[in-house]
Amino acid sequence: MANRFLKRWILFLTFWACLAIGAISYASMPEITGSANVYLTNNYFWRVAGDGDPHLQYSFSLSTSVKNLEISLSPWTSHDLSDMEVDEVDYILDLSYAISDFSANLGWLYYDVTGIEETSEVYLGLGYSIGLGEKLGLSPGIKLYYDIDEIKKPYFEASISADAQILEPLSASIASTIGYDMGQFIDSGVTVLQFGVSLSYQIMDKVSLTPGFTYVLGLDDSFENDQFIGLSIDFEF
Repeated sequence: MANRFLKRWILFLTFWACLAIGAISYASMPEITGSANVYLTNNYFWRVAGDGDPHLQYSFSLSTSVKNLEISLSPWTSHDLSDMEVDEVDYILDLSYAISDFSANLGWLYYDVTGIEETSEVYLGLGYSIGLGEKLGLSPGIKLYYDIDEIKKPYFEASISADAQILEPLSASIASTIGYDMGQFIDSGVTVLQFGVSLSYQIMDKVSLTPGFTYVLGLDDSFENDQFIGLSIDFEF
């Protein structure tokens, strides 16, 4: 895991070095923004199942944009706190294009998980933002994933979230996601329905603290009901 982790970091830094060199060659350095996230949870849940162990997960993202196109690259790491070891490192390359309230995402995910073969997915997402007054917004979306290495099957998710500004530093969010599997876990059919609620408090400029709770309802006999809570700290720079 350590050697693979180092190799991915080299690829990550090489990508941004090439981007910077290319920009300098055109005598115009693009603006690069960043964000980071640290998340503590009692149960790492992914797609259809949780492992029941507490985890500390963190990521950061570097982004740049060309008109309406935003390009971001994000490594994500998960520590299993029961054995104090890194059990997963993912790398995400995302292209996002927005027109007014519509957005489209095309991306690539690389999974490096302890105990299983490394694999990759590509995904395509569509979203729409609906303003319901000055302090309330609704965001439906869909996303299709396809494993291109090991499983070579798709997985589909539809989601909707509502966000409300309660007070100036405090906002609330409720979200729901339903999954439909086409061969990754079962032959075909709905998998789980997730309901989540969170509160976000802006501690200071570009720093926020967000506790949240999610309940997972299994919609197929293969999947059990589950739940998890977590606390997230988000930074922008």
